[in-house]
Amino acid sequence: MPIDDPMSALQAVNANDDRQRSPASRLVKPFLTIARLLVPPGIDVTLGGIQVAGEWLSGREEENRQSLVDAIAEEMKYCESRIQQLISTSEDHRRFMADEMPGLVLDALRRSEQTRSKERISRLGHILGRAAEFGPRDGADHVEEMMRVALELTGREVALLRELFRAHPLKFSRQQQRYIHASAASVWLGIQWHQFGFSEQDVESICGKLQSFGLVGTLDVNRWGPQQAPLAGQRNGYELLQKGKDLIEYIRSEAEAESPPVADNASRLPTT
Repeated sequence: MPIDDPMSALQAVNANDDRQRSPASRLVKPFLTIARLLVPPGIDVTLGGIQVAGEWLSGREEENRQSLVDAIAEEMKYCESRIQQLISTSEDHRRFMADEMPGLVLDALRRSEQTRSKERISRLGHILGRAAEFGPRDGADHVEEMMRVALELTGREVALLRELFRAHPLKFSRQQQRYIHASAASVWLGIQWHQFGFSEQDVESICGKLQSFGLVGTLDVNRWGPQQAPLAGQRNGYELLQKGKDLIEYIRSEAEAESPPVADNASRLPTT
């Protein structure tokens, strides 16, 4: 029976292709070299070990690739018609999909093989969906950067960044790459992080990591006075930067965009 649904066809082809490929051959030599360095003298290292390791790696990579395909298929349920309309009405959008999107998909597949987290693989699916929708707006290099950063963050780190994004009621200026300073300071002071399960140490540690990726910037809370700091003893405040706003927009699922979840502690924070 022919498969009329293109996403179902893609899933079937992906599963069939994965069964025919194995990464074991390219790992034989380095695996044996490292294994012989690690095992005690007198113990022989055979090809049985590399076969087991190769089968495990091949199975994980296949599962991860399939998870990415499934995540993209889920996204397309919500935005496929809109993307098709954009392609039909914009030559720049059509060219982006033809010239840039295949490379982005291959990059996402490669990245999916290297992570153990299904949540992070799902983020890749969301990013590809947004990239197909945004088209040439940001460029392929920016999409690749979004994928790179998305795989480096834990669910808890994303949750904090998402709360900072949700807290801002004001329009963000892409030209200035940030909110007005007074607005950013006011927003930060209004967030009661402990209500979302974040301690002072959590906020400082997570925001320091987010800053290293250029997602947030620091605000000097010392001049506000200790009574104004949202967490007692907190030395720094943080503001959302353009890159951080972009990341949240890229990793947000289309289902979430269509029907925003109720903002409560249970839905806002990951359980792990």
